[in-house]
Amino acid sequence: MEKILSPVLLLITLSSLLPPITTAHLTNQKLSHAISALPIHSYTLFPKAITEFDLHNRLLFS
Repeated sequence: MEKILSPVLLLITLSSLLPPITTAHLTNQKLSHAISALPIHSYTLFPKAITEFDLHNRLLFS
């Protein structure tokens, strides 16, 4: 009978093999362009959430 790796052990193993995740530097201008471009492509929920919950600073400085 084969032993199957538990999901937690599998996740730990894979995370040690993958390169670290980095994020791109986001400027205020890039964020503003993204927020204004999303509704043009029918994505209205994200820009509304960013505005309604005042997530601008969180996105810029995280």
